Amino acid sequence: MNFTQQNISDVRNDMSKYVIRTPVLRFDFIDSLCGCNVFFKCENFQHTGSFKYRAAINAIKNIPSQFKNRGVITHSSGNFAHALSKASKELNIPCHIVMPINTPKFKKSAVQYYTNDIIECEPNLKSRELTTSKILNEKKLYFIHPSNNMDVILGNSTCALELIEDYQNLDYVFSPIGGGGLIAGTSIAIKNFTHNCKIIGAEPSNVDDAYRSLISGKIETNITTDTVADGLRTNLGTINFPIIQQHVKEILLVSEKEIIESLNIILNNLKLVVEPSSSVVLAALIKNKSKFKNKNIGLIMCGGNIDFDNWEAYEGILSAQILDQLRIQRSYPLNLKELDRRSQPFISLMKFISEFGLVALLYINFPQIVHNCVLTISLMHVIDSKVTCKKGR
Repeated sequence: MNFTQQNISDVRNDMSKYVIRTPVLRFDFIDSLCGCNVFFKCENFQHTGSFKYRAAINAIKNIPSQFKNRGVITHSSGNFAHALSKASKELNIPCHIVMPINTPKFKKSAVQYYTNDIIECEPNLKSRELTTSKILNEKKLYFIHPSNNMDVILGNSTCALELIEDYQNLDYVFSPIGGGGLIAGTSIAIKNFTHNCKIIGAEPSNVDDAYRSLISGKIETNITTDTVADGLRTNLGTINFPIIQQHVKEILLVSEKEIIESLNIILNNLKLVVEPSSSVVLAALIKNKSKFKNKNIGLIMCGGNIDFDNWEAYEGILSAQILDQLRIQRSYPLNLKELDRRSQPFISLMKFISEFGLVALLYINFPQIVHNCVLTISLMHVIDSKVTCKKGR
């Protein structure tokens, strides 16, 4: 499959008013730790807290016209369900979501905010697909796969495009791999808009189907989904795998211990709220830092959706300091959903941050992003590393 700069630019321009141009952050602490220049593309600040919103809005905008009244359907237990439900509501298109019965309450609640058409199924892929197929045929809906869909992949490509527009001299871009939609989109953007930048995949050793697929030349599957990086438990698809084969230089594997250690570094030292799937790329860089010495490295933080109502689930994973901060955060009676950067509540919040000597990792080109940053604000009791932020355009 061949794509041009014009293809990708058209997608970006078409969806620009719907997505947030997320910040690229740098930390002296990380540069020193890794021995290279590291650029964090923070999709945890995107609408719905992950890059998936880019995929969802582009896919929704490109469905065939006959389905705009009937609606769309997908199966997802997490970020894509949230993203597609919001994107559908944004464009007034009915949306049906098939979710496993054991989906965490906070994920289901996020989807219910935008649609009541949630259908539960048994927690396995066969049940997801059968349930989706049944509803699809009954209601004559349009199916959008979370990762194995060309409009999804092209929507994802806009994340890497923004990164390389802000920093043109990157040597490598690291992307996490789950279903393959993000790294496929990243590959398309990097190969069309740079000359020498290479794409590196990062994957948990416990779910290493992409790593094995790249070696064998065919799509491999996982026997187990036992990884803390729950967003990376899915398998590659027939659409994204050929793109990965063509463009991805290497896939690096990391252990569960390495993922957790990197997650603690990001939360504790950088004061960024990201999910374990995001920390996989930093874990891969730290583990292989000798290979990337003095290079310019882009890391895609794919999302920041953690269940803070259930912090007990993170006992033994996150540090005691982080867990204490999460408990403090839950006690803050802040409602920032409607907060505007020009409003008195926002000004008061900024004064509070300033008076207590805190550094706000707020990307305030858009008022909506303030709500996404509330967890980051609450974690920032002490900042011991220099932070720079490349503002979007």
